[in-house]
Order: sequence, then structure tokens, then C-alpha cells
Amino acid sequence: MIKEVPPPIVENTNKTEEILPQKDQIQIGFWNKKGDLTFSAEEVELIQREFEPFYMNRLSNLRENKRKFKDPKPKYEFKPRINKKSIKMAEKRKTKILNLVEFGVR
Repeated sequence: MIKEVPPPIVENTNKTEEILPQKDQIQIGFWNKKGDLTFSAEEVELIQREFEPFYMNRLSNLRENKRKFKDPKPKYEFKPRINKKSIKMAEKRKTKILNLVEFGVR
């Protein structure tokens, strides 16, 4: 008894068509003599209006991440102190240098 294998079900592989409806496509911008893509003020406004939701989404995400990862200032328990012997040595050195400067000895 041979069973026949059913053909595979072919689905729409281009999911973007389902998610993002296609709008009327218009040509925006032009290439100048230097080879740069150039936009007019009206075209820039149109582009900004079209991509504003993406920009706002990005900003809100950045603000949320900033709040999440803000580290509190670390609390340091170690507080170094200068040894009394070191303080005496420093005072002697300062006095010696002052005496040399006052008397003009090098």
C-alpha cells in the first residue's frame, strides 16, 4: 500500500505585505552633479512626517533604558589616612626647602 504525500502548503512568504500596507510610492530627492542625493524642504518634511513614529519609539526606549541602568553612587567604606610618621617627614622636608629658598642656597 503506497501512500501519496500531499503537496506542501505554500503560504505567503512575504510577510511585510501583510504587516505593512504598501503606500503610493513616489520618487523623493534627486542626484546632483557631484553624485549626492539632495532633498527639497518639502521632501524633508514629508520624510520626517513618515518616520516620526519610529523616532518617537526610539526616544521612549532610550529614556526607559536610561532609567533602568542608572547606577547609584557607590558607597566607599575605605577612607585612607596619612601616617603620623609620614606627616613629620613631610613637615621636615617643607621646612628644609623653605630654609633653602629664604637663604638663597641651591
